[in-house]
Amino acid sequence: MEDKVRENKLRRKAERIGLRIEKSRVRDEMAPDYGKFWILSDYNRSNLLDGYDQNGKHCLTIDDLEDRLNDAEYVRKITARAH
Repeated sequence: MEDKVRENKLRRKAERIGLRIEKSRVRDEMAPDYGKFWILSDYNRSNLLDGYDQNGKHCLTIDDLEDRLNDAEYVRKITARAH
C-alpha cells in the first residue's frame, strides 16, 4: 500500500480514538526526523503523547505508527493519558 494511503488510514483511525497524528514538516531528506510522526491528543492539542526523541523531534516511522495504533493495550494506555 502506498505510504500516503497508509498515512491517511492511520490518521482516520487515530481520530476515531481521540488522537491526532502530526508529520514532521522537515523537507531535508537527510534530516533524522524527515517523514517521521508524532501522536498527540485530539482533546488537548498541545499534549504530545508519543513519537518524540530526547531532542523533541519526531521519531515514529509509518510502520511504528501502524504497529502502535493496532496494539489494543497501547491504545488503551495512550487514550487514558490523552484526556
